[in-house]
Amino acid sequence: MDTAKVRIPSRTDRILFKIQCKFAFSRAG
Repeated sequence: MDTAKVRIPSRTDRILFKIQCKFAFSRAG
C-alpha cells in the first residue's frame, strides 16, 4: 500500500467512511 494513495481520499473511500459513520451511529443509537 502506498502512503500517497492512502493520503488522497477517493470517492469509494468517502462512501465507505459514510457507511461506517452511519453504521456506528445506528449501533450507538
